[in-house]
Amino acid sequence: MKVLGIISEYNPFHRGHMYHIAESRRKSGCDYVIVVMSGSFVQRGEPAFFDKFTRAKWALSNGADIVIELPCVSVLSSAEFFADGAVSTLASTGVVNMLSFGSEIDDIGILNNIVGITASAEFKKALSVELASGKTYARSISDALVSAGANSELYEAVSCANSTLGIEYLKAIKRRKLDIKPFAIKRVGVPHDAVAPCGSYSSASYIRDALINNTDLDAIRECTTEDVFSYISSEDLNLSDYNTLFNLLRFKVLASTPEYLSQINGVSEGLENSIIRAAMNCDSYEEFLFFCKSKRYSMARLRRVMMSILLGIQSIDATTIREFGPKYIRVLGVRKNASALLTAIAKESELPIIIRNSDIHALSAPAYRLHSIDRYSYILRQQLLMCKSGISDEFGERFLTV
Repeated sequence: MKVLGIISEYNPFHRGHMYHIAESRRKSGCDYVIVVMSGSFVQRGEPAFFDKFTRAKWALSNGADIVIELPCVSVLSSAEFFADGAVSTLASTGVVNMLSFGSEIDDIGILNNIVGITASAEFKKALSVELASGKTYARSISDALVSAGANSELYEAVSCANSTLGIEYLKAIKRRKLDIKPFAIKRVGVPHDAVAPCGSYSSASYIRDALINNTDLDAIRECTTEDVFSYISSEDLNLSDYNTLFNLLRFKVLASTPEYLSQINGVSEGLENSIIRAAMNCDSYEEFLFFCKSKRYSMARLRRVMMSILLGIQSIDATTIREFGPKYIRVLGVRKNASALLTAIAKESELPIIIRNSDIHALSAPAYRLHSIDRYSYILRQQLLMCKSGISDEFGERFLTV
């Protein structure tokens, strides 16, 4: 059985994603596609714009066979540990033997050359220097490669967001010694985070901004699939309530000790003290983030830290996944004609599979702890959105079959 894994957020799903799934199927010749997807929060440190079950349904309707959830602890991590968590989650199914990712550079040879350089002591030393200067992670890697002797071709390969993440996937495969064949699919249309569409392609961030500003609905129709646009145009979309976020965060910080905050994942070098001062002196979430920002802490990293505070994600939680791998497989949905794949996962995987609420009772204590964070994240996302239906548990949602 040839099973391809794809790592995604689909926030929202658009034609670029549909192209990636179709091209991945063609290039790999796979029998099935498993998507591992961020859940209630995304890696940039924000609540997902669209509910995880809605996004899973879009994926299943447009080429995926099964969608599983990436644990929130891995989602709210750096690019390196986001990639490692996603790759190890796919590998834990016991059936994934291929991985496809979008990239501005689709030459696996070039990307593997970069992986080799990043393993050198010279590169690691240069990367520490670049990060300490306050540069972004992607820019730091690019400049560190030059310091380590990389040529211009390799520098160009890591100057783009998707290629950088692809390199992290390759590093994770090598680090964990996985028998997974990677495929890079060249990104088409527009760059990551592009502020304008190009024909039928746009970035997910452009679509989100257009919805926030209530503009360019015709352009959104052109760039999304029919089912996505139907949902967007018919639903009364609820946008993130950052006043509620700030009030919750400030309460949680002021009710915590510096010792407790220092144990939160991503907090180091006395950041807990800046966070407490910010809670005492700032009047908005944006002001709070800028108060804490420094060369060592980018805005994206700070957003992840703040969400980790709200969810109580500690460094030990991240260490558990990094050192010992995922503890469960949370299935969000499956295509009706892919039941054989779900059966194969149940047979080949050593991890418990979570589909229903009753499946949680069989989890080990460490697994229960990590899964509880996923459940809290679902409730927190509802709290941070102007939800009209009130707060409910994620298992109030039915298991998806498409």
